[in-house]
Amino acid sequence: MSKVAKIFVIIILVFAIIYVGVNASLLAKQEHFKFLYLKEVEVHKKDNADKDAEIKLQKDKVASMTGNYNTERERADNLETQLNTQISNNKNLETKWDQLNANYTSLEQRYQTLSTELKDSREEIKTLQAANTDAKNKLDAALKRRDQAQDDLARLQKESSDLKIVLDDLKKRHVELAMKNQELKFTLNGIQEKIKVPIEDINNKMPNISGQVVGVSNKHNLVVINKGEEDSVQVGFTFTIFRGNEYVAKMVIEKVFPNQAAGRVLDMSKKDKVLVGDKVATKIY
Repeated sequence: MSKVAKIFVIIILVFAIIYVGVNASLLAKQEHFKFLYLKEVEVHKKDNADKDAEIKLQKDKVASMTGNYNTERERADNLETQLNTQISNNKNLETKWDQLNANYTSLEQRYQTLSTELKDSREEIKTLQAANTDAKNKLDAALKRRDQAQDDLARLQKESSDLKIVLDDLKKRHVELAMKNQELKFTLNGIQEKIKVPIEDINNKMPNISGQVVGVSNKHNLVVINKGEEDSVQVGFTFTIFRGNEYVAKMVIEKVFPNQAAGRVLDMSKKDKVLVGDKVATKIY
């Protein structure tokens, strides 16, 4: 119990004793002193009980307030400790802030330097990209020229191969034509002996006659046309046989009839044979 409570209790007890003494003096003078005394004692007991209850209540309040005070004091101490810690942390943060600010200034200067270098690098990259694009275009053009050259080479190789085949064929054809030419000479000489007129003179005198093949004997190398003596056809006349715009053969007339003429094929295209329906003419060579 605190000193204040003890003093308070003592004062109450003193007042109670004084009160009891005064009452006892007064009651002693009266007739019903004992009755009044007992009554007063009961009242005094009741008052004491009330006072004790009140004192106990006050003591509990004081104890509670003391506990709260101690708690608050402890809390205040903790807050003071936290405040001191926070002050120390703030000082550390201020130091770190100064360091960060210095670092930021350094980084900003570095950023300016890097920005300038980046700008120069971008310009250099643009130049390199332009050079790369130009080189790529040149490469594409070179690749196209290479592909074109390869295609041209393949085409020329094929043409060379085809020309070689044609040349070999022409060589064979030349030999065949030489042999046929020799045969034709003998044939023309035989015809010339029969008609007693030079073939050259006959060809110079030939009119322009056009007709059509109406009969063919490939076995005997004979051709019949639909033009004859009535059309001025004579023995020894030469006709060119053609189909459309294609040359087929050349023939010489050996026998003439009124409306037809028959002759022997002198030279024939290796590709085609004479067919019925082919066209003939004297002035086509």
